[in-house]
Amino acid sequence: MTDVLYPDVRFALLHVSASARRAMTALWTLDATLGTIVATTTQPLVGQLRLTWWHEALSGLGKSTVIGEPVLEALAGDVIATGRVDAAALALLVEGWEALLEPMPLDRIWLEAYADGRAAMFDLSAAILGTPSDRPSARGWALTDFALRCSDDVTAGRAWELAASALADASVSTLPRSLRSLARLAEADCALRARAERSLWRRLHSLR
Repeated sequence: MTDVLYPDVRFALLHVSASARRAMTALWTLDATLGTIVATTTQPLVGQLRLTWWHEALSGLGKSTVIGEPVLEALAGDVIATGRVDAAALALLVEGWEALLEPMPLDRIWLEAYADGRAAMFDLSAAILGTPSDRPSARGWALTDFALRCSDDVTAGRAWELAASALADASVSTLPRSLRSLARLAEADCALRARAERSLWRRLHSLR
């Protein structure tokens, strides 16, 4: 299942103990699956229907046998089975991704909704690992990850601003190593973005 994961996530999973790696891989594969649905959706209604299916399927995990859907099977067997994550918490992740189905450019309210929902990835991961999470770090990571891949300049700019604000309040050092690596990468990306903006301002100012 790791084929669908982004390189930064695959790198982060290298820092997870062997006992927790299957559960973490299943969890992050779910996140990648939901992201792919949003990224490939051209008709919001179709995307909403697909995400609704996932919300209902995730909500039912542990209540019935899952057959034929590898991601759900992995979640049921490796994540729910740990007893540290429940089905309702997994289903809430869908709601964060749903916010991105709104028309571009996205208002800040939708970016905030996305950040709040997808930040649950850090909370869920920390629950599996039995470690603390950090909500500002999680929001900053989620917004940075989106900004890097957003094709709408206005929306991306808003996401970068919100990401920088969240990371300014983050306690990255308190995170487990796997999540800390993702948060540090987000901090580095935000710093590069800020330097690029300052450089552009200086270049434009020199033309006056």
